[in-house]
Amino acid sequence: MKKLSFLVILLFSIFILNAQMSIDTKSEKFKIPRIYVGVLNYTNFSPENMKTSSYTSLRIGGELNYNINKKLSVNSFMANEITKENNIAIACYYVKYNFSNKINLQFGQVATPATLIRPHPVSSDGQFESWSSSQLPNAGLGIMLSINKIKLGVYKRDNSYEFHGYLKNRNFSMSSWYSTENIVGTVIDYKKKRIQTTFTVKSKFVDSNYDYIQINYFFAHSVNKKNNLFIYLDGGNEIREEIFPVLVPVFVPGWEEPRMMLDEEVRNVLRINHLQIGILKFLKTKYVKLTMGCALDYTSREFVGILQINI
Repeated sequence: MKKLSFLVILLFSIFILNAQMSIDTKSEKFKIPRIYVGVLNYTNFSPENMKTSSYTSLRIGGELNYNINKKLSVNSFMANEITKENNIAIACYYVKYNFSNKINLQFGQVATPATLIRPHPVSSDGQFESWSSSQLPNAGLGIMLSINKIKLGVYKRDNSYEFHGYLKNRNFSMSSWYSTENIVGTVIDYKKKRIQTTFTVKSKFVDSNYDYIQINYFFAHSVNKKNNLFIYLDGGNEIREEIFPVLVPVFVPGWEEPRMMLDEEVRNVLRINHLQIGILKFLKTKYVKLTMGCALDYTSREFVGILQINI
């Protein structure tokens, strides 16, 4: 029954999407830059227990902008992702004021400067987002000032505040942020022709000492541009201080042999949070776009089959 309901939702979404794509309001005030419907499936195979598992998600979304005048506009988008386990809603709603062609101010539920490096949620890349990219901050309640290729923002997230900065120069983008929860981070993104790479460092400090340091990375390279064939590496490591019990010799006067006592020792532990290497093939027909691929996931010790279909 659940599979049938999922199929009905998919077919209904495709019908609605085709209808919306054919609508032309002929209005300069209302713009619909994006409409998206896509299905993403991962099929995992474990050589250890010879079992398979599957994950499927359906994402539906759209973007709507209302230009009140040449300087002021209201912008919004939403995306809803449906899986067997849960239902995830992603949305932004903000007001944008243009002081000039190169200077504007956005306030509301808006993307942070670091979020801009992530793919747009209302897109195939947003649904098929790399693990390392998903670790970057989400949109939040705040304000962002854009001056040419520089962006500055202040946001409130739960009980903390975040301060963001962003710089873009041709193929290079960089963003840094600080949270009042003593979390700092920097992400560097580089895209040029057949290469894309993203590198992120994030750390949390407690009493002037670091609690953890995360290093996440993503690299993709087009090995065959004509056939849209890519290889990618997506991963992340973490260095964290952990306390281990140790036996310490204690020398007592009058004893020939030292006594062993239990003590504690702080060590830096390196952990692999995620590591996946794979190959992707992109196909495009008149009506649909497809992504097929396979990957080796080191963290789960599984082979992963990837299939995405979107309109």
